[in-house]
Amino acid sequence: GLLSLHIPSGEIRQFLPMPNDPKSLPSERVYAALAASDKYLWVATANGLAYLDKKTGLSRVFNTNDGLPDNRIYSMAFDLEGELWLGTGRGLSRMDTSTKAFTNYTQSDGLINSEFNRNSAMVLDDGMMLMGGVSGLD
Repeated sequence: GLLSLHIPSGEIRQFLPMPNDPKSLPSERVYAALAASDKYLWVATANGLAYLDKKTGLSRVFNTNDGLPDNRIYSMAFDLEGELWLGTGRGLSRMDTSTKAFTNYTQSDGLINSEFNRNSAMVLDDGMMLMGGVSGLD
């Protein structure tokens, strides 16, 4: 799950998957989280990508049915244009954050890795993105 601490008030909230609730987090296993805005978080989990409303706790969940190559999202980073890149258990995926459409990349596109590691994504100052996988950096 995910814990949230509101520093001024000391309030702690917990976000967990709830059985039969498709708007809750899709998994207890959270691998990464990125702020999308003051109101929303992108949450990478073992069972999909959640777009979490921090106030309501409701999520929109993206998974293989929406075009992801795999539901295991191990790492993520925004590029300089604001697109979200995801390191999954079956390649890289780029999400167009305005349309929510995915473009997927695999070893057949020239990647070294087919599986990416947790918390191993970063963007350099010049815009180059590094994604770490089980066989090195892509």
